[in-house]
Order: sequence, then C-alpha cells, then structure tokens
Amino acid sequence: MKQGYNALFWICLAYIAVFSLASLTKTVWVVVLIELVALLLAVVVSRRLLPCRAAEADYDLGFSPRPLPWSLPYLPFFIGGVVGVSLLTSLLCRRFGVDTSFDYGDNLWGCLLTTALIPAVTEEIFCRYLFLRYLLPHSRLGAVLASAVFFSLLHGNFYQIPYALFAGFFLGALAAVSGSVLPGILFHLVNNVASALLYFFSDTALPGILLWVLVGALVLGAVGIALTARRLLPRLRVALSPAGCGRVVGGLFTSPLVIFLILLIGEAVIVLCRKQRANHKQ
Repeated sequence: MKQGYNALFWICLAYIAVFSLASLTKTVWVVVLIELVALLLAVVVSRRLLPCRAAEADYDLGFSPRPLPWSLPYLPFFIGGVVGVSLLTSLLCRRFGVDTSFDYGDNLWGCLLTTALIPAVTEEIFCRYLFLRYLLPHSRLGAVLASAVFFSLLHGNFYQIPYALFAGFFLGALAAVSGSVLPGILFHLVNNVASALLYFFSDTALPGILLWVLVGALVLGAVGIALTARRLLPRLRVALSPAGCGRVVGGLFTSPLVIFLILLIGEAVIVLCRKQRANHKQ
C-alpha cells in the first residue's frame, strides 16, 4: 500500500502543478484547456503508476446514472450544510481579519464554465474517481476521510478549507454509498453554479429567491429521505465502518505532499497574522 500511496501523491502533485497554471491567465478557453489537460494527465499517469488491484464488485466506483434519482433528496442538505459552514467560517474570518472576497471577473458565462462546470467534473473525477476509488478497498471510511482532507487542502486557502472539508466528506460518502461519481458531480455543479450566480446577482432579488428555494427543497428532501432511509442506512453503515480507517488516514498525513500542503497553508496563516498585527500597530 505504501508504494501505491507514493504513486497516488505523485499523481496529485502533477495534477496540482498543471491545474495551478490556469490561475496565470484570464483567457477562458486557455483556462478550460489547462484544467482538462491536468485531469487527462492525472488519469493517464494513474493508469501507469497505480498498482493494479482486483477490487471487489462492492468497491467498484463508476459513472452509473442509476443512483441519481434516490440521491436527489440529499442535494438540499448538501447545499444547506455548505452554506452553514461557509457562514460560520465567514464570521470567524471577519473576527480575525481574514479576507474572504472572491474575484470571479465580469464574464458570467466564462465564470460558469471555468469555476462551476469544469471544476465540478474535474475535481470529482480526480478526488473521488481516482483518489477515493484507489483507497476504497483498504477502508471505506478511511478513503472518505482521506479524500475529504485532500479535497479541502486542494482549495489552498484558510477560508475555503472548512466548508470544502464538509463538502468533501459528504461527496465521498455519497460516492461510496452509491457506487457512482455522477451524483457528486451534480451536487458539486449545483453548489458552484449557485455560488457564481450569487456573486453576479448579489444586489438583486436572486439571493432571497434561492433561500426560499433551499428551504422548500429541504422540506421535500426530508420527505424523500424518510422514504429511502430503509434502503440507504444499511449501505451507510458499511460505507462508514471504521475497520482499517486509521491505516488509510495515517498514510495520508505521513505523505510528503499533504505535509507540504499543510505547511504551505500554515505559512499563509502566519503571514496573515503578521499583517494583522502590523495594521493594528499603525
């Protein structure tokens, strides 16, 4: 497994290195091309580096659309959870002077393509189909936790890590239970689209409309969950079984790449604290 971990994180490093190039340009088609190349590179390299493993049918993770209908009632709870953690994080960030602003530019359609559609597909395929899928045979809960931690660190800033950690755990558990990454892609896409629309139309009636839509969806979702609970709970117990979890998560935190990401984010927090102290002295 150690060899597989090393290969997995070399793939992660290659993905991050190429994906980060997209931040150097504002041209939409160039950003899309770089993001797709990053994903293609990760998929191709994973085929060669990751050791072949005969996974059991129960651990298979693919692109089946069959889980989509019964997973839809959980969508509003995913969005509501992300919004709740995001609001809590915003309050803490304001308390400590952390900048939480985002610059989506002024091109709505380009933004929806590069910050909503492409990331929803590429991040789910990378973090769930490649990352989670490889670790699932070792421990389902460990794989979900490890992929959630890596997904949160992948966002690379203090403000996004808390809600990305929640989202990563939710999406990982959904993939492990459903055996498909398609529900996660849909959930991720809806969340990113809503975030982009709120940015561009924050001064309109749209935020209030979306809030009431979310409240209504939560009520309908609760009914849908009640109807599907008997089918879901046995799968959830299997997916969140703690067997082997410590070994998988321990391997994650001793990997060089994750140590590097944690140190990088820690450095950003230290720099932020120093700036805040300097501002107070002035």
